[in-house]
Amino acid sequence: KLVVQIGDGVFKNMNFKQVVFPDSIKYIGERAYEGCVELKEIVMPPELKEIGAMCFLGCGQLQKVVLNSQLESFGIGALLLTSVSSIIIPESVKTLWDSFNRGSRVAVLGMETELGKYPPGSVTIYCLAGSKIQRGARRIDIEVEPLSRFENK
Repeated sequence: KLVVQIGDGVFKNMNFKQVVFPDSIKYIGERAYEGCVELKEIVMPPELKEIGAMCFLGCGQLQKVVLNSQLESFGIGALLLTSVSSIIIPESVKTLWDSFNRGSRVAVLGMETELGKYPPGSVTIYCLAGSKIQRGARRIDIEVEPLSRFENK
């Protein structure tokens, strides 16, 4: 039987240095890896559709997260209190929430991606001209830059 989801809080506060997901994972639950302070890098599996709220909250050494092109939902607070300072949000993500640390650089590839009810604060959003995210961010004074200026450090 294939594993298709990782439950809520299931690996909270574990001392993982890395996680290798099976390709079959479609959902990672809320707070699934919260407080895994040794975790440094995550590469999402190709079939992943949803990352739950606060999934990696407090993973202080987490510096790099590579999202897959099928991802549809990236939960609120998912990367708060991590060391991730830049991330690329695929075109497939429909809504952008307050999921990032202050000062983060967030590249949004989709024209249709929108800001959620609780949008990211104190970040710079890099996006395509005329995109929904660009219009929404400007309306509420989130810093916006052209996608072409994004550097994934």
